[in-house]
Amino acid sequence: MEIPWLIILIVFIASAVFATFGFGDALLALPFLTMIIGLQKATPLLAMSGFTLALCLMGSGYKHIQFREAVKLIIGSLCGVPIGVWLLSNMDKHLMQLAVGIVIALISLYNLFKPDLFRIKSDRTAPLFGFIGGILGGAFNTSGPPVVMYGAMRGWTPVMFVGMMQAYFIPTDVFVITGHLQSGLLNGEVFRLYLWCLPFLLLAVWTGHQLKKKMPVDKFRKGIFIIILISGVMLALRSFS
Repeated sequence: MEIPWLIILIVFIASAVFATFGFGDALLALPFLTMIIGLQKATPLLAMSGFTLALCLMGSGYKHIQFREAVKLIIGSLCGVPIGVWLLSNMDKHLMQLAVGIVIALISLYNLFKPDLFRIKSDRTAPLFGFIGGILGGAFNTSGPPVVMYGAMRGWTPVMFVGMMQAYFIPTDVFVITGHLQSGLLNGEVFRLYLWCLPFLLLAVWTGHQLKKKMPVDKFRKGIFIIILISGVMLALRSFS
């Protein structure tokens, strides 16, 4: 099998973004990978790589996890994941490509302009945000944005964000990967692509730590979301071809 260098490069760059901010790998990589290998291969590949990254980063925020709140988010997510996996397996390819492009573009616009959100005083709505994240995770492996929005409305501190996001990602990714296995989406070809990417995932974790130390993170983050916005629009437009 020829070494898929372009796929490895995309996964590496997206994984470095994840290691820097704690999320965003699928948002960045999914449009480009979809254009190369299709949505039904890109989504399980990113689920495997995202799970690996979440395990690598888990230790840095463990002490700041609010376990009761995390469990509510996870329960909601577990209910949503099967719906997302079903959509990925059964919906029209062009329609799904249009949907993921629109979702990614809207998420990028939200992160670029950061509208003022009302504050949520309790964790009662956590299952709802987890449920939406689960659907997006099963279909597009982009479960993070609804939880990021929820955390912003709850007023999580930066260290809480790191811990809570990884506490949410790990069980959600396990459930997503299980669903992809059962549906046949995670097959031998996808697993081989993951193995090619694996050494570069570990390198991306180190790269992310270095970026945090040496770069103005806010400007870097803004640039990344501009790229994500453009890629989402491009993917949506390609669905009409």
